[in-house]
Amino acid sequence: MKCRNFRIFLTIIVAISIVGTISCTARSLPVFRWKMATSWTADNLLYSEGAVAICDRIAQLSNGRLIIEPYPAGKLVDAFNVFDAVSSGQIEVGHSWPGYWREKDSSFELFSSIPNGTVAEVFL
Repeated sequence: MKCRNFRIFLTIIVAISIVGTISCTARSLPVFRWKMATSWTADNLLYSEGAVAICDRIAQLSNGRLIIEPYPAGKLVDAFNVFDAVSSGQIEVGHSWPGYWREKDSSFELFSSIPNGTVAEVFL
């Protein structure tokens, strides 16, 4: 009988410890706030809405632990300096077009267009 009471007591203590550990860990998780520089003006809805959607989705997937605030071109850095700002650590995230970086490495141009795809006039 004493052994059974001891097991019940031990089980309750272990359960309380686990619940306490989980609740303390959930409360102590840090929230990260990052800045995203973009190459788009705030009124360029085609690209700026995409940047906002990415930030919202990341916040949702991280349960609010990673908050990324997008800034339009010129707020943090120039539109053409997003790559350099991220590379130097001035900002954490950039949303830009690889064609702007061709001076850094010509292979970036391979990722900035669709070969044999549509031309700019189709989008007008």
